[in-house]
Amino acid sequence: MSRKLDGGSEGAEVPALPAPQRTGLRNKRTAVLLLAAACAVVFAAGVFSGWLHRHDTICKDGKAPVAQRSDLLGNTEFRCHNGQTVTLSS
Repeated sequence: MSRKLDGGSEGAEVPALPAPQRTGLRNKRTAVLLLAAACAVVFAAGVFSGWLHRHDTICKDGKAPVAQRSDLLGNTEFRCHNGQTVTLSS
C-alpha cells in the first residue's frame, strides 16, 4: 500500500494514509451529556456553597456594610455600621 509522489515510475514511495474514522453519534452524544452533567454538578455545588454561607457577612457586627467603594488597584473598601473599614482585594 504505497503510492508514488509524482505519479511517475521514478521517485520516492510514500506510505498511504489510513482512511479517517468517523466518530459515531453515540460518542458525541455521550460527550455532550457528560459535559452537561459536569456543568450541572458545578452549578449545584455553587448554589449549595452560597446557601451554606448565606449568613456570613463582611462586618464583624453581622450587619451588611453601609457603603462601599473601589479603588484603582481593584480593591473594594467597605464601611460598616460601627465605623470599621474592611478592605477586600479581588
